[in-house]
Amino acid sequence: FRKMPRPSFRAALSLLVSGVAGSAAPVMLTVAGSDSGGGAGIQADLKACEALGVFGTTALVALTAQNTLGVHAVHPVPAAFVRAQIDAVLGDMGAHAVKTGMLPSEEAIATVAEALDEHAVAIRVIDPVIVAASGDVLAGPAAVAALKRLLLPTATVLTPNMPEAGALLGVAAPTSVEEMRAAAAALLDLGPQAVLLKGGRLPAPEAEAAEGGAAEAAEGRAAVGMVDVYADAEHGVVELRYRRVATNNTHGAGCTLAAAVAAELAKQVHSGTGPLQPLEAVRAARAYVAEVFAASAGGKVGTGLRGPLNHARALWRGGSDGAVHDEL
Repeated sequence: FRKMPRPSFRAALSLLVSGVAGSAAPVMLTVAGSDSGGGAGIQADLKACEALGVFGTTALVALTAQNTLGVHAVHPVPAAFVRAQIDAVLGDMGAHAVKTGMLPSEEAIATVAEALDEHAVAIRVIDPVIVAASGDVLAGPAAVAALKRLLLPTATVLTPNMPEAGALLGVAAPTSVEEMRAAAAALLDLGPQAVLLKGGRLPAPEAEAAEGGAAEAAEGRAAVGMVDVYADAEHGVVELRYRRVATNNTHGAGCTLAAAVAAELAKQVHSGTGPLQPLEAVRAARAYVAEVFAASAGGKVGTGLRGPLNHARALWRGGSDGAVHDEL
């Protein structure tokens, strides 16, 4: 694996702030695809940034024609233009953190990896968008191999969902808390500093009944229904448990969580207080997503089964959206 040296907090701060000196707000760059329906991708990332007090910038790698009914067309952005966007943003505004999302090809992954290396981006949240909520495969074997080779070893936090964890490890997706714990530990061996394995697709009975290991490794056992698994060298494997919200408005949940983690890391770097605390960023991001899910349960946008999340929270009024569980 192409593993980058781990920068100290001060070194990371020096590298990153060179382009954002004097910035009044934390700056986060998201490199991902556009969702014309406004629920996922770049649009979800920017909404999360705004809500969390972070200035969001973008580099689009693909345009999609989609809505609550599905994805109707995809138009990849040429690699040279992806690079031009990254250069324009980082060369002027810099970034306290970068989040990557949908990278549909080996060429796109190589382009993004090279650009982030050349701009000395140290804080990276890598969301390996490989498998859609519908089960559609969004990245082929060559792209997955490139992702593992070029980006995973450089990640500050890697944020796969359960099918993506299986794809990255070349095994079946985990189906229990114990399998999630094993997968998170195995993913950590691929080189990232930390792994957040999103467990929204874990069947509710398993999430509610599983003991999931030693008590000291779990948080909030009374708040059953949702289990994410976090792993890093300092804390080992940690279960993060939350209440499951009954809502059909789940489109963009995984993008939102990864973007929120990146936004929280950007805030840490911007504060200059150090050292970097990825687990605290994950906790804060998950609290934001829980708030958004709760606000999304009472509204309806579009005619499809899975509507978008309500980042505006207080602005939606009335109307039932149904009752299926959130999926990250």
